[in-house]
Amino acid sequence: MKLHNILLTAALFISAGIASALDESPADEETIQSFTFNTANNVYYWQTAGNNTLTVTLMQYKGEATDEDGWTYYAVGYDKDGIAWEQALTLENENISGTEITGKDKAALPTYRNGDFDAYKFDVSFNDKEIEKIGIRGRNGSGNQNVYSADNNQATNKTHFSDQNTETVLFFGKNQFQNGTIAAVITAGGSYVNNGNGGNMGAPLPAPVATLLIALGFGAALLMYRNRKQVKA
Repeated sequence: MKLHNILLTAALFISAGIASALDESPADEETIQSFTFNTANNVYYWQTAGNNTLTVTLMQYKGEATDEDGWTYYAVGYDKDGIAWEQALTLENENISGTEITGKDKAALPTYRNGDFDAYKFDVSFNDKEIEKIGIRGRNGSGNQNVYSADNNQATNKTHFSDQNTETVLFFGKNQFQNGTIAAVITAGGSYVNNGNGGNMGAPLPAPVATLLIALGFGAALLMYRNRKQVKA
């Protein structure tokens, strides 16, 4: 094959690659998706389609999210066979990212009952190909008082989850509509975060790579043009 044919083929492949990369819509590293909140039949969980990270805001009126003793809350992931994993929403859990909310950020949170509370934010990652829904497990002080929001079978002391017609906010405690009995308020939202493993289709090329490909394309075209002129001469 003649040199100019080789260069022409290379130039076409390079141009096609650049066009393909530039035509697709850029993929954000973090894209907020619609995170469906299920409230049917007094059960509460988030369906995870289109997400691989759950961000939880925990407003805790009883206990602190510093360890797993006492009043404690967990994110619970479900696959097709049932519970696949649990992550304690505590600052000591190294498997998730957790921070305490203080100052102006805490003051900006909605008020659901009287009295002071501790506020936290947790980011929980999961495999979006396997986990179908995520619920919350609340524990009322003792180990035998566990309530899973996706089942919501209230504990013997009547502790359970409710939504108070808010659609996306969970309340944990008993006699929820009486002001002093809410133990915690939990909200959650989903996002898709590009973790760098393979990337997303349509992700923009890094600037140095794109520049190199463009330069190679122009160089190949120039060499092909000069070669044709020499043949004609």
